[in-house]
Amino acid sequence: LVDSLLCLQNRANISGNILEMGVYRGRSAALLGRRLKGDERLTLVDIGDFLDPNAIQPFRGRVDYHIMSTTRMRENLPNYTAKKRSYRFVHIDASHRFKETYNELSIADQMLAPRGVVAMDDFTNLNFSQNIAAIMKYLYTENTQLRIFLVTDDKAYLCRTADLDFYTDFIFGGLLSEMSARSEGDCLIARTDCEPEYAAFYLRYRRDDETGHLYAPD
Repeated sequence: LVDSLLCLQNRANISGNILEMGVYRGRSAALLGRRLKGDERLTLVDIGDFLDPNAIQPFRGRVDYHIMSTTRMRENLPNYTAKKRSYRFVHIDASHRFKETYNELSIADQMLAPRGVVAMDDFTNLNFSQNIAAIMKYLYTENTQLRIFLVTDDKAYLCRTADLDFYTDFIFGGLLSEMSARSEGDCLIARTDCEPEYAAFYLRYRRDDETGHLYAPD
């Protein structure tokens, strides 16, 4: 799904750098970096140096790797102010603690470029239930235009309110075919409420007893 969204941005000429908070060995960084285009760069931030150099080898010259806590990014990330609204994709997979997640989403909000996407890892992993609480608190108490437009059993995907229609059109017009092209074809889209205050869809695998690719199509 991350790769599908990056490719959608590339097709739509949405430009900007890519940021990841929480890198560990670099598995997701390897995916993010291979979709860089033009002069875009990949910024990686982790509290420790756990990165496998082989993960970023194909695009090593386009990576800025910073060893720091996300709580210190505003002070220690070079040219932080100049980087605001310059990242088209932000992936957050750091500590998942409540205060840290809240702060990381605040940083992503400042950094996100027009038509950008924020991906929050472990959104439905209840071993980190504080992760959900921090995200929801930020979205519904801060003066933000960020909205969740899609969730999976792994992540929540956010964009700005102005970009909801763009990404919703993709959900209905191309998402399932993009998943199928990546050998993830037996998927289903669900939404069971028309409340505009929460407009997210759910992408999951289809069960054996289900037909069609929409849950609650009415």
